[in-house]
Amino acid sequence: MVYSTHTRTYQSTYKKLLRYVLSGSILSASAPLLADRVDELETQIKKMDTENKLLIKELKQDNKKSAKRISSLKNQVEQSNERLRINGFMSAYATRAQKDVDLQGLGIDDSWSFRPDTMGAIQMDYKLSDRSTVIMQYTAQGGNDYNLNMAWGYIAYKLTDDFLFRVGRRQSSLYYHSETLDVGFSYPWVRPPVALYVPGISTVEGVGISYTTQFGDWVIVPEMTYGSADFPNRFRAISARNGGSASVSFNNGPLTFRGSYTTAPKVTVEGVAGIFTTEYFTTALVYEDDRWLFFNELSKNSSTGYQMDRLDLLSTLGYKIEKWTPYIAYTHSYSPKRSDDRLRSLLPPGVTQMRWDMKSYELGVRYDLTPRIALKAQVDKYDDFDGTGGLFEVTTDAGLLDTAALEELGDSNMIWSIGADVIF
Repeated sequence: MVYSTHTRTYQSTYKKLLRYVLSGSILSASAPLLADRVDELETQIKKMDTENKLLIKELKQDNKKSAKRISSLKNQVEQSNERLRINGFMSAYATRAQKDVDLQGLGIDDSWSFRPDTMGAIQMDYKLSDRSTVIMQYTAQGGNDYNLNMAWGYIAYKLTDDFLFRVGRRQSSLYYHSETLDVGFSYPWVRPPVALYVPGISTVEGVGISYTTQFGDWVIVPEMTYGSADFPNRFRAISARNGGSASVSFNNGPLTFRGSYTTAPKVTVEGVAGIFTTEYFTTALVYEDDRWLFFNELSKNSSTGYQMDRLDLLSTLGYKIEKWTPYIAYTHSYSPKRSDDRLRSLLPPGVTQMRWDMKSYELGVRYDLTPRIALKAQVDKYDDFDGTGGLFEVTTDAGLLDTAALEELGDSNMIWSIGADVIF
């Protein structure tokens, strides 16, 4: 047993020694190959390290280029934002009339409604250069079912610092408030008095040029416009072509005087043969300081063949008490003579004259809730129609005299309005 144990121990030791000898022999034999392999690996590692360094360098350069491009794009966006100016305005009023007879197609009847005097608008001014600007204004009015309408769309170009040239669809120059006719925040009333400011006559498509100069303390701005316009009419579409206007305003601090003359030598009326002419002449005298507001405007319209001459007068007096501005207004609109033989063929059946007569008295108050929000309440009383119905709709859609409406209207009517104007 002892022998066997020693024999087994010897054999085990011999086998281990043999493995060590063989392993050393193999390692000795493969040493050159391993060295070559290590050199190859070192070469590949150095190559990869060089490539990585180049890649990192390129990435850094790309990052710098990307940063420059991002900065350039950012500057372009900022410059574009500086060139683009977006603003707007809105009016929301509840209105009700004493009698169910509409006034100048405004849609005001004997029930409370927000539709007649509610509207909104967005205006975008984009500065193409230091001298040229594109102006576009879109409006949506309750009386037009809130359909979107491009009220303005024109290009303004400064020929010099004093000369301004405009071409496209823009505001007319008939009245003092023509340019801000839809901006209720710009005047004291709930709506411009319809006795003078005829609804719908606000834009012209053409060209215009104005010049701003100063004489002493007076700032003088003459303006000329040439173009065409379409006028709304309940019974017949009226188009004016090749029209021209000239206006001039004089301003000295709180005092402003303005006069304008407009003529359209080529007026066509749907369903009526012939070409007619029309002329508008308006003057305005305005005084407004920190306390008092006095506004007076007169308009005279002379036409051949398709309607009567008319005279319109508007006077407003207001007094500012901090944020409150109570005001009163008086208007008178009438045709100075009865229709003549040239007009009788245009009269609806049952109508023997085209004249009208109407006076109105407005009492209202404005409260400036914020520098951009004005609250208003107003009561209008219309009377002295002299049997003509004034400017109220007393004819049917077919153009026939609506004796029931004329009888219901009588010789007076009232309209109540309350709401707000906003600019933004």
